[in-house]
Amino acid sequence: MKKLQIISILLIFGLLSTTTFISCKKDNVETAESNNESNNNNNNTTTECFDIVDLTTYLDNLQTINFINETEGWIVGINSDDVNKSTLVHTTDGGLTWSVMNTDLDIHHAGSVSAPYIQFYNSTDGYMIGKYDVALGGNKLKYTTNKGQTWTVINGSAIGTWDVVAVNSTNAVYIGHNVYGHNNNSVLYQISNSSHEITKTVDLPSSLDFYAKVDMELSEDGTINVPVSRVNINSSLYMARSVDYGTTWTYNEIELDAIYNIDFPSDNTGYVIGDIGLNPTFYKTIDGGITWTKKSLPISFVHHDFFDAENGLGINQDQIYKTTDGGETWTEVTCFSGSEHEPTRGVAFVSPYKWFAIGTRYVSTENKSYSEFYISKE
Repeated sequence: MKKLQIISILLIFGLLSTTTFISCKKDNVETAESNNESNNNNNNTTTECFDIVDLTTYLDNLQTINFINETEGWIVGINSDDVNKSTLVHTTDGGLTWSVMNTDLDIHHAGSVSAPYIQFYNSTDGYMIGKYDVALGGNKLKYTTNKGQTWTVINGSAIGTWDVVAVNSTNAVYIGHNVYGHNNNSVLYQISNSSHEITKTVDLPSSLDFYAKVDMELSEDGTINVPVSRVNINSSLYMARSVDYGTTWTYNEIELDAIYNIDFPSDNTGYVIGDIGLNPTFYKTIDGGITWTKKSLPISFVHHDFFDAENGLGINQDQIYKTTDGGETWTEVTCFSGSEHEPTRGVAFVSPYKWFAIGTRYVSTENKSYSEFYISKE
């Protein structure tokens, strides 16, 4: 009889525990769904030095990563259900869970038109080059004040082909070419972060004399560093520098055939990474872009990011390299090498011991690619 009583008690306790567990799980799901979130932990995997979050449910062909600190960031990718649209997802816990902010960025992906380039400068506000208008033939400049849920066209921004955007704590700067109403010159817009209105417009030289390439950096003091081609001058690439928000420019010729991106972890220290033929190369400045020094790389990096002047990462296919001495030496993060995971879409170095990357994993037996978010475990 005593044995039966014990069994009965255990059964009752087990039923109550199961009920409680199911109830808590249900509450979590409802909360996640109400916030348009998904806890990816069931789909996550782990390796020796990085964790993996599967984002395939939301995104295909990951395109842009943007983190403002160790916990909060955004990723852009092609909408999983409509390849003509882009999706923006957001995290506040370092990528463990994600919220869908917008599934209808409606970017035209044909020809040379790039995916939306997004930069957030705080937890709610950011800028985007997007909303390609097929009829008018150009990209619109847009801003958001609600984490990317909705986007508003910046008043007075003429339709054109927009190349690069950069932002500091007070202003954003856009450079584009073939802008209507500006004699097809390259044009610079300075925009206030507080009002999101254009405060300055500069007619730059024609796109044959000033064609912004790939990326741009804007320091807090208004200094702009941007790689440009100047084919009317010669076939070389140049680093163009302005200390007055684009009114006047100086140029440094650099020996690169291709530039992939640039990064200024501080106002004085900056890096430009590219190739000279088959030789991976980067240029470094320690005086805010006044002078640049050429250095070599172990492999060609398709993307790089520095946390500070000394600590940086570079990625290419299934390889990640890290430097802790300002690019003098690079060490491979070996657990990626030769793996099926390819962090080729972007990297964000958010602290000396924390970085994130985005990429893909192709499974041949399924003939399918998975969109993945990588979290370092250093």
